[in-house]
Amino acid sequence: MDRSFDETRRRADDNLSDMERRYARLIRTYNIYLKHGAANAAAELMAQIEALENNIKFEEHMYRMSFY
Repeated sequence: MDRSFDETRRRADDNLSDMERRYARLIRTYNIYLKHGAANAAAELMAQIEALENNIKFEEHMYRMSFY
């Protein structure tokens, strides 16, 4: 499969954007859970948030290494 450099970069940008939108959605959900007293559900969601944070940091690092 031959993709141009620009196409590959655009796909990487899109992937990071999708991950950041998912992260923002999880944070909003977490805050709603806390607001309504669902501490157990918020704690479970925090594990997902932390994992996604780590994935985003890794992807950003790989993006910088690949495209700069």
